[in-house]
Amino acid sequence: MTGNPPPGPRAGRTLGCMIVGGHKCGTTSLKEYLGAHPEVATHPQLEFTAFSQKDYSQRREREELAGLLDAASGRLALAKNAGLYAEPFSLDRLREASPDCKLLLILRDPVARARSAFRMEAVTGGEREPFETIVPRTIELETAGRPDWRSHVYLQMGCYGRWLGEILDRFGAGQVLVQFKEEFEADPAALYEEQCRWLGIDPGFRPDLGVRHNVGADPRSPRLARAVKRLRSERNPLKRAARRALPQRTYLRLAEAVRLANRVEAETAPEGRTAIDAELRRYFEPDGERLAELLGRELPWPRSADPEQSKSSSSKNAS
Repeated sequence: MTGNPPPGPRAGRTLGCMIVGGHKCGTTSLKEYLGAHPEVATHPQLEFTAFSQKDYSQRREREELAGLLDAASGRLALAKNAGLYAEPFSLDRLREASPDCKLLLILRDPVARARSAFRMEAVTGGEREPFETIVPRTIELETAGRPDWRSHVYLQMGCYGRWLGEILDRFGAGQVLVQFKEEFEADPAALYEEQCRWLGIDPGFRPDLGVRHNVGADPRSPRLARAVKRLRSERNPLKRAARRALPQRTYLRLAEAVRLANRVEAETAPEGRTAIDAELRRYFEPDGERLAELLGRELPWPRSADPEQSKSSSSKNAS
């Protein structure tokens, strides 16, 4: 005998929808907009990590999922993890736990996404050098077959065609909705209504779609950013003690206050106008072609550098 099986959701009780990404593409705003719907229930924390933590036991994964489903009380259970689309093992775990779950994937220009991801790392103390220094080195290391964590965060997570292929290998096409951040910002009401119809909930409900959540930011102080990163580390005994001593919602509010303490909203970067942006555009172009083919439509961002700009750059390099 191996004992009782780990607790889990009862038969027929599965996750209704998971916002799986993309990373730095507006997933937090989508969670808040859909979570405001009276027919939807979601989790209070920023990310639902039941399927993304490799050290989680099957029992812990099922307990967290059961907790969300219990709180839903018959409403559609919505979860969100911004990086799950780029982790095949997490997709496997999601499919095993909720094979009928719908997956919502929102994407944006991969060059703009890479810049936003860099700003996030800088705010949390993960970067000390500028974007223009780090990205060429990251591309060089990946090309040489020596990718590091930056390759995954700045480059590979922007290869949406690859990851959509992984998703479609595991879930039916009817279970997957892909939208673009650029188009959502242009007409949020229409795309929100599309989400609601796809999920089978009242499309007439309208949250405040003008509020932005978890916007891109720069660090007020790099030194403070590194201190905050140490404070938020799971290895920090103070953090572990606070998690045990405080109610979950209180702990989450304090953690969010710490996260926001060193942020100043970033100015819009001139994507596509610098040599680094052009290099990134070339890097992402083959995957962009794959994504466009999978979706059967054109992408709402440039797929290569502007020809006139490329001609000008080539002329300067030749001289």
